[in-house]
Amino acid sequence: MIEIKRVGAALRRALAIATIMVSLTSAAAPGSPDTTFGAGNGVIFTSAGLGRSLGIAATGDGKIVRGVLTNYSTANVFRYRDDGTLDTSFNGTGRSVDVTFPGPFEGGFINHVARATNVQPDGKALFMLTGERNIPGSGTTQQTGALVVRVTANGTVDSAFGTNGIATVEPSASAQSKFVGLAMQPDGKILLAGLCVGTPCAVRLLPNGSPDADFGVNGIANHSTAIGGGSVTSITALPDGRVMMGGVCSAVGGAQPGFCAWRFTATGSTDTAYASSGIARVLIPGTTGPFTAQLVLGPDGSVLLAGTCQTATVLVACMARIDANGLADPTFNFDGAVANTFSGYSLSEVTVALQPDGRIVLAMTCTPTGTVNYAICVFRYNNDGFLDQSFGNVGRVLSNFSTGTDARDSVENVVLQPDGKVLVGGSCYNAALGARPCIARYMGGPSPSRMCSMDIDGDGKVTGTIDSLIHARIALGITGNSVIGGITFPAAATRKNWPAIRDFLVMQCGMSLVP
Repeated sequence: MIEIKRVGAALRRALAIATIMVSLTSAAAPGSPDTTFGAGNGVIFTSAGLGRSLGIAATGDGKIVRGVLTNYSTANVFRYRDDGTLDTSFNGTGRSVDVTFPGPFEGGFINHVARATNVQPDGKALFMLTGERNIPGSGTTQQTGALVVRVTANGTVDSAFGTNGIATVEPSASAQSKFVGLAMQPDGKILLAGLCVGTPCAVRLLPNGSPDADFGVNGIANHSTAIGGGSVTSITALPDGRVMMGGVCSAVGGAQPGFCAWRFTATGSTDTAYASSGIARVLIPGTTGPFTAQLVLGPDGSVLLAGTCQTATVLVACMARIDANGLADPTFNFDGAVANTFSGYSLSEVTVALQPDGRIVLAMTCTPTGTVNYAICVFRYNNDGFLDQSFGNVGRVLSNFSTGTDARDSVENVVLQPDGKVLVGGSCYNAALGARPCIARYMGGPSPSRMCSMDIDGDGKVTGTIDSLIHARIALGITGNSVIGGITFPAAATRKNWPAIRDFLVMQCGMSLVP
């Protein structure tokens, strides 16, 4: 009987190993469309009025959130399950209640433009639109402000936010201001980026949508460094409350634009300790400069900027990495910057996401030379700025999801799901159906991991009197220097103060901690 049990156990182990081997050998390659998403081809479509999308965001439980401008003055949030079907626990249909914006006779804007979508840890969805006003005596309109809308996790308008669920940001009703970036701080405050009356600016709202009086002037911080034109297109918060913005600019009087990163202190002052007077600028060799830029924060405090650059003959994808001090990172493609072509294609609308293991995912619109039949392209790079040969076809994937007359697909943004899968929000078009918001999902390969461990102080050991105590205090809601109160760190510890410990837990372990 004992021998039979042993044989049975051995057989079970062998079957389990065989099952794992079959699973591994049959897994889709990185870059392949995820056939478990949508109707089996890795894409879903949304038909909703105007169908102007605000991009997509991923939640921690695998759901996908998208804001859509469904009418000239109405927007909705759509929420999808992990398989791409509408999540009917969200307002019963997967589509939020209508959010209607005040018109010009109620003091509102005209010509709304969808800009960005984000999602809070509690499941509430944020989306941002911009609006224009008629300029008296000019016969023209111009963008002057932004609307931030919050919808509850149930799909209803969050009446506790702003005014009837809408927060309005408008530096001046008679001068142009352009807003594009939207981000969340760990403490629930909301960040917007743009040009306020021509000056690079960051806006911070309290969690209830009102201006944060502790940031800049009435929640608006203008950067003090003058630029020679350009745009601000993205924003993010550092773990200590400082704010980074990314975009394109040139020096005053300078001819060639470059990638630019602006840094503010936690109170909205220009951070003059960063680079040169609070702004870092990187030119891209072999190009006449970038048109667009998106910024993401690296785990070591560096920032990566990606966008579209112009060469003498074609548009290309370009990137630059700037270290925590504001200098070009020489370990990135040898000189801190890279411009990549795709033979036979012009590359535009480049967006970026950073995997926890340092690899870089770019999604962009690829247009064959001499045509308008553009498609969705996804590139993946290693941490050193060179293409990841394990992804797709030597680092690249090209997809056409629309069919029929004048079929063409374009990119809005790219995000990563917790399991490493790549989501691309875009617009899919053909002559019969017009433009429809679409979401494509690609396999990412083995789930990437952060350099995270229970060794919080970095001394090579895990002890109950230091590491476990710190973790327990944080779990109880303690923040700031109180987390390390009374702790004596060993000489071998590499993280001995709250900022260093907080940065490690936020950047490497994925925790959300207030400054």
